[in-house]
Amino acid sequence: MDVTQIFRLEPYVGVEAVKFGMSPDEVEGLWGAPDRTSSNALKERVEYRSGVSATYSKENALVELGFPRTCTNRSVRGVAVFSPPKIDRLKELLLLDSQVYEDVGMLVFRSLAISASGYFHQDDSDLAIAAFASGRWDEDFDEMAVESPRTP
Repeated sequence: MDVTQIFRLEPYVGVEAVKFGMSPDEVEGLWGAPDRTSSNALKERVEYRSGVSATYSKENALVELGFPRTCTNRSVRGVAVFSPPKIDRLKELLLLDSQVYEDVGMLVFRSLAISASGYFHQDDSDLAIAAFASGRWDEDFDEMAVESPRTP
């Protein structure tokens, strides 16, 4: 399966047939074997397929799916998040979710269950979004204040 052609992210549920809570074997059954595997700073397993990342909790449950800008067909509630101009896509996301947190240049949309980076500068090389499972950011939300994010 070409994971770059996956279209719809469902907040707190997953991406099309891949659902949060699945094991690495279940995801592999749908998307095929990963191109490579590593660990993140939290010592969680991260698998990569065509630049798309799948992160698993220490209990081996899928908790996050990351998509680079090369996944041009990505949409969240009808917003084609990587379609130019990115400022317009960011404004559309902000209209859909009033619970937005900003941390180190990344926006976390609580209701949409996505994080977004690369929207605050001209270079699109790190433009990316990640969909996350329920509970994934809860401790961080407690430490971050709800912000009125700036627009580029």
